[in-house]
Amino acid sequence: MKNIVIQTELPLKLTARAQTYVKEVWATDFNELLADALRRFLESHSSRVTENFLTAENAKTTKNIRIHLSAISAFFAVKH
Repeated sequence: MKNIVIQTELPLKLTARAQTYVKEVWATDFNELLADALRRFLESHSSRVTENFLTAENAKTTKNIRIHLSAISAFFAVKH
């Protein structure tokens, strides 16, 4: 896996807590701890992102169906 370097600012207390976890061997180093935390965050929120996307797509589809039904109704309302 190819890695990229990022630079960020973290609160001192949060950094100290993270470094404690590294010292207690919960992670091999600070980078691994941050990558694992980010991965867990993304995994735990992925269903919400999918849900929001599907809700937006459903709204768009529903609107399109209403437009088509309205056009069909108007077509049949006109006497041919």
